[in-house]
Amino acid sequence: MSSSGKNLRIAYLLDFYGNLLTEKQRDVIDLYYNEDLSLAEIAEILQITRQGVRDSIKHGESFLLEYESKLHLAERHPKMEKGFQDIQELCRRLRYYGQRHVYSKQIIEISEKIEEIVQELEKGEALEPV
Repeated sequence: MSSSGKNLRIAYLLDFYGNLLTEKQRDVIDLYYNEDLSLAEIAEILQITRQGVRDSIKHGESFLLEYESKLHLAERHPKMEKGFQDIQELCRRLRYYGQRHVYSKQIIEISEKIEEIVQELEKGEALEPV
């Protein structure tokens, strides 16, 4: 496997599903894709055979691709990021409008609450009831 033949999608999927792999698989895939080490270098670091490294990579890749085919988290992530950005922009515009009209305190409060929710979602925090 040469680095030019590496599937960068696997490194991306590792960000989403890496914690679902075994520690060994996660480490091997991280070293191979993110650190760009060769099979021999990884084998030496982890004290396993090159074939063991290759098998670990292949099994880990299969799991990552299977998780994505079922959950689609990586596929949906850019759309969700764009949606959060759009919501935040609309809240800013709503707050701007609210600041210019006398009876609009509720508009400002609602737009601020929406922005708080988006920020919590982006951080992955649990939401409090509205």
